[in-house]
Amino acid sequence: MSENNEKSHQENGIAGPQVREYAAKQFLNLSALAVREKAVTLFLLITIVATGIFAFLKLGRAEDPTFTIKVFTVAAVWPGATAQEIQDLVAEPLEKRMQELRDYDRVETFTRPGLALMMVTLKHSTRPEDVPEEFYQARKKLGDEAHKLPQGVFGPFINDEYSDVTFALYSVEAPDLPPRQVAREAETLRQRILHVPGVKKVDIVGERPERIFVEFS
Repeated sequence: MSENNEKSHQENGIAGPQVREYAAKQFLNLSALAVREKAVTLFLLITIVATGIFAFLKLGRAEDPTFTIKVFTVAAVWPGATAQEIQDLVAEPLEKRMQELRDYDRVETFTRPGLALMMVTLKHSTRPEDVPEEFYQARKKLGDEAHKLPQGVFGPFINDEYSDVTFALYSVEAPDLPPRQVAREAETLRQRILHVPGVKKVDIVGERPERIFVEFS
């Protein structure tokens, strides 16, 4: 049969290689294939639409989606020290302790006279449920190293709360009450707000510290 088709094409002036090229083009013509195989095309179309609807209905949606930040900062203060002293006696020992973390990736250190600031990054492959444990181990290692730092160094201080998001700000005003009483009322509100589902932390900002003034006449 194929010989007859090839012979007929040859009679029409089409050579053998041209016949095969023509057949390949016809096979790769998806439009013609879809029209020819209507049942298969309809089945694939229904399957794709149903899969898309199912995926859309199962798609996670949240106003504030949760994500895990695998970075924390470390700061140390040494008043009066030069940038080189901060680098050699404070930053380098802390960097070596951070390199002991299981999921340690890299650390970026910035030093200036009297201050060392480090940004520690965990590996991208770190599982979200393992991040709190890594932060805990970092705190332990930094706490152990703090006793070995030169005298007069404050810290190191670690900040791993990048994922906390402030979503509301409330103001407490009471012109007729003394500042201490206003602070107590704010603390009462703070304790009540902490019991609201989804609230992790409540900070009081602007509280005036108590002072005692002694006057001699």
